[in-house]
Amino acid sequence: MACRTSNAAANDHRWEERAEPHLKLESGEVVAQHYCSRCDRDIVTILSWGKRHAAFASILCFYRLDDEVTARWLNEPCPGRRTLNDDADRKTAESRQAAPQAKRRLISKAD
Repeated sequence: MACRTSNAAANDHRWEERAEPHLKLESGEVVAQHYCSRCDRDIVTILSWGKRHAAFASILCFYRLDDEVTARWLNEPCPGRRTLNDDADRKTAESRQAAPQAKRRLISKAD
């Protein structure tokens, strides 16, 4: 797994990403995962149209977080560590997944 580190996004995040996209949406669109090794945040970019989303990464898939979380994670400085507020944001995605009617799985690993 070849990864590269990028600080292209401002605010001192240390984004790590795979050299080649390896995930796709259930619709078949390819995405790239960006992970900050300093604060444990995940952002996914849908490559066909450049849209970015904050995401909660589980072992097999990512769960899209609210647009407010995406805006905050992309625009505020890197906190330099994992925060309790970010954990609360991730838990909202987990709790939505527990309810059968709230299937919001965004991304599955490509086979």
